[in-house]
Amino acid sequence: MPISITKDDANGATHYTLPGSFGRFVMPPLHESERQCLSIVMFDSAVQGLGEYIDNAPAILNDRELSELGRTKKLEPMQIKLVLGTAHVDAQLDRDAAHFDKLEQELLAIPKLEPTFTAMAVEDGEARAWWRAQPAEERAKLLKRIESEPGHERLMIALMRSPVPQLEHEVKFVANLWKRLKRLDNPGQALAIDRGRANVEWARRGVAQVAGLTKNALQWDDQRIVRTMLKSADPDHHSGFKVFGIGQMTAELVKRAISHESNTR
Repeated sequence: MPISITKDDANGATHYTLPGSFGRFVMPPLHESERQCLSIVMFDSAVQGLGEYIDNAPAILNDRELSELGRTKKLEPMQIKLVLGTAHVDAQLDRDAAHFDKLEQELLAIPKLEPTFTAMAVEDGEARAWWRAQPAEERAKLLKRIESEPGHERLMIALMRSPVPQLEHEVKFVANLWKRLKRLDNPGQALAIDRGRANVEWARRGVAQVAGLTKNALQWDDQRIVRTMLKSADPDHHSGFKVFGIGQMTAELVKRAISHESNTR
């Protein structure tokens, strides 16, 4: 692979240098223990895909036995593979991010009040009525107690399960406290979520760099990239144009053009 990958011993950053005038980029420090994380592996695959194209394309471009049209036809499958491969990596990072969002939602979830739990619903209502009946100063003292001592989970749940907005700032305080406590109760899981998200963001930064260098290497305009995405049979690719810095308006214009072409055949 022609991409040179070197690590800066001074700060741990990784330098990715492409041959010739193709460009370079630098990634922030990443602990070696994170290298096997799916998000990082996917980023590495995007780098490898770009490297393979840069490695193989010159032989085709310099093949004088091929006509210009012949070189174009031979290059195009490789170019499409590179563009769609980058889009696939970006889509996987979206799935990774959604996965960690789901894990966090489960970790911080407020216990559900099932329709059949009538007695519990009554308890919730009584707890909220008692809370509202307390003077503002007393509720402020109670909030400090809830924050500083254990044993108030049932009241917290009742306040957070309120079906109508009330005492919004107090409920918000309780909800934020609930999240902190749940993370403290499950430190391993909370750390895994934080690390996973950090790796996704690290990989996103890198894939955006790869996408930019891919555009430079192919010299494709935005519409051609979008058209390639939309014509793919894999739904993963249909919004992949975003990682190339292409806006939704351009995508809509290409969609209309493709639709018009289909209708006029």
